[in-house]
Amino acid sequence: MNKNRIFSAAFIAILVGVASLSVRASTVENLYGEAAAPTDSSRTINVTSSMKWVEVKHGETVKFVVAGKDFAWKFDVPDTQGKFSMNKIAPLGVLDRNVDIYMDGRPRD
Repeated sequence: MNKNRIFSAAFIAILVGVASLSVRASTVENLYGEAAAPTDSSRTINVTSSMKWVEVKHGETVKFVVAGKDFAWKFDVPDTQGKFSMNKIAPLGVLDRNVDIYMDGRPRD
């Protein structure tokens, strides 16, 4: 009986450890860069209501201004390229619609 409890506890500990690693591996910051202070930005993009997409480059820190609210993001993940939604990196409540971010390239039809 004691061996079963020890085995169960060890098994649960391993499962919890593996689960926490997989959650961390897929966080937004790992995929697209990391949040930054707006004062650290090298460029500001004013996101207007008519904008459907913006373009950024790897290594760039951008301050986004949306209807008087702002946030900054450092795009420092070199193996990410393509398109993703700004909603994935914007603080909750900043965007009320989808704006795509294109990394190192313009939208392709």
